[in-house]
Amino acid sequence: MEFLKELQEKQKALLERLDVPVAGIDDRFRKSSMVSYWKYNVEKWNKEYILAMHAELSELLEWTNWKHWKTEKVEYTDERINEIHVELIDILHFWTNLCIVWSLTPERIIEIYREKNIENHKRQDNGY
Repeated sequence: MEFLKELQEKQKALLERLDVPVAGIDDRFRKSSMVSYWKYNVEKWNKEYILAMHAELSELLEWTNWKHWKTEKVEYTDERINEIHVELIDILHFWTNLCIVWSLTPERIIEIYREKNIENHKRQDNGY
């Protein structure tokens, strides 16, 4: 959990440096007089971060052998693997931004992950 907290703290600092609103859609703002302002910002940044993640996922895909019809495959050199790692970290940055927008705390991330992991194992046990 400490790692997730560090990610969010560092990402919030970067967002503040970029002059991007960092307050998420938590109870404070849903119940305040600023709800329309925050709703607009949440929806705006939600879209921006999802599109950015989509672009980074596309870049990640380009570094891999995803074209099953292509006979010439790329070699996974150290440089290529490094580029894949960089794209994964770019995705992590935007994922963290989305967690901030939606007020998804490190504690809640771990809780939901554990619940979902149990569910996924149960699905596999039952022939999902």
